[in-house]
Amino acid sequence: MAKLCDFPFGGGYLENYIKPNLDLILLENSQVFLQCVPENSKAKRLLVKNYKIPLPDNSCDRFVSLAGIHHVDDKAVVFSEIHRCLKVGGKFALADVSEGSGTAGFLNEFVHENSDAGHEGIFLHNGTKKELERYGYKVRFMQPILIPRRFHLWRK
Repeated sequence: MAKLCDFPFGGGYLENYIKPNLDLILLENSQVFLQCVPENSKAKRLLVKNYKIPLPDNSCDRFVSLAGIHHVDDKAVVFSEIHRCLKVGGKFALADVSEGSGTAGFLNEFVHENSDAGHEGIFLHNGTKKELERYGYKVRFMQPILIPRRFHLWRK
């Protein structure tokens, strides 16, 4: 069975959208998020300390990181660790907020000012491709994609 790793997985939402023939491993550096995974989850959950992924070299077929890498201050360590864990021919899909985008502004301005936890994201930028290539990745596609956000207002 192919291994798919999700780091950082946040709320573990990916499990609802993957094929049942994949062995899902949820990796998270937040104990709080680890505890949010539903009890009936079939995914393996692992705590990542200091961005060191607790998996053997060449042990994973696929890695994904969806909208969570902007919380990582040392992306170089994470990119290196993911590359170490990937099997030869393995794939890494990275999707996150772009520096200078409206979403980045919303998160680092509005959310930061209006939540107890704040928000200080370090977003993807023009140098991200070179950084990935430095760690051995062959970047096949990298392009900002506009994803409109729609909010419905409720009235009493």
